[in-house]
Amino acid sequence: MRKLTIALAGLVLAFTLVIPATASAAKKPTPSQQACLATANAALKAALEPHTTAAKAFHEQQATAAKAFLTQQKAGREAFRATNPTDAQKRAFNQQQLAAIKAFLTQQKSAGEAFRAQHQAAVSAALSTYKAARQACLSQP
Repeated sequence: MRKLTIALAGLVLAFTLVIPATASAAKKPTPSQQACLATANAALKAALEPHTTAAKAFHEQQATAAKAFLTQQKAGREAFRATNPTDAQKRAFNQQQLAAIKAFLTQQKSAGEAFRAQHQAAVSAALSTYKAARQACLSQP
């Protein structure tokens, strides 16, 4: 029984040494492939950088526009209240304010959707170019 246990332990040890050696089929890239991949990575970063900057600028613009709109709404409200309006004028003013808010939010939403679609298309194009360059690099000898 002891010999059988030792034999099985030896087989398990042998397989644990043999299997990882045969499983490492992924070869490392050659120096020329590594240089090509580094160039492809740098090109991807350079291609994505303007889009990242544009996204930050767009979001800052949206935030600034929202703050300006709210400031304008507040100023209009204060000026309106200073005129001592009637109830009918108040209702009309509130409806006008709500319509302006809805229009502003709709404009912000449509601008955001258009920007995101454009941004996604540009990023997808950059990534597909990168993938093609990467495949070309890896297919080099």
